[in-house]
Amino acid sequence: MLAKLIHFEFKSTYKLFLILIGAEFLLSIVLGVSVNTNLKIMSERMAYDPFYTSNSSTVSFILVLMVVGIVFATFMMIFGSSVQRFHKNLLSGQGYLMHTLPVTTWQLVLSKVITYMIYVILFVLAQLACLAGMIIGTGQFIDLIRSLYLNFDWLLRALKIVLDLGFIELCATYLFSASQFLLLIYLCYSVGNLFPEHRLLVGIATFIILGIVVPSLFQVPSIFVVTFGAVQFMNALNHMSYQTMILIYSIIMNVIFFAANVYILRYHLNLE
Repeated sequence: MLAKLIHFEFKSTYKLFLILIGAEFLLSIVLGVSVNTNLKIMSERMAYDPFYTSNSSTVSFILVLMVVGIVFATFMMIFGSSVQRFHKNLLSGQGYLMHTLPVTTWQLVLSKVITYMIYVILFVLAQLACLAGMIIGTGQFIDLIRSLYLNFDWLLRALKIVLDLGFIELCATYLFSASQFLLLIYLCYSVGNLFPEHRLLVGIATFIILGIVVPSLFQVPSIFVVTFGAVQFMNALNHMSYQTMILIYSIIMNVIFFAANVYILRYHLNLE
């Protein structure tokens, strides 16, 4: 049933995502063509006039702004739609329908979190595709493929980087940090929903309080060591990299926020 919920989430949001990514890819190709044209014109003109400046560079600058704008809009769409659908499906009018489905509360919340994490991964991959689109626009794509085909060392180096434990930890940390922030926003909405009035203000206050408290929790292990003299615990921490500790901390906070959301929705639901 969890898979069906995830499919339902994608079915409701994928069209706008594809439109934005498609627009970004096309603009990336046009940007590549524009940059390549500018470089050719400037290299030819500057041979006669060292102080020559091309007006077409303004077009490239505008295209860059448009691409950046679409990137920002796409990410905000992913995050905003996840938050909006959580509030609409589980805390507002549609909640009367969603909470009567033959699924558990944790499945309803988890489906939205998993969908968001998948979208984040697709967003990163889409940026790589748009980078390839810009290279295509410059006309250097075939030369790049040819050079990579003649030299396989790059593939071995790339695989070594991707399969490196530190790189995997880094990617996992960013991914769980993204889901942690989403679950934090979910929790703020859930806490605000406990009150009959001023729900938005309560949610904002919850966000501010948790924004102060949660980062300080990362210092708890150090306080524990100093207070109780846990030497063995300290030695275990010393053998961990900072990246590993950040990842573990992020996973723990994900579990706490997720459990808090499920508890409120299951036992203290107050639909608008």
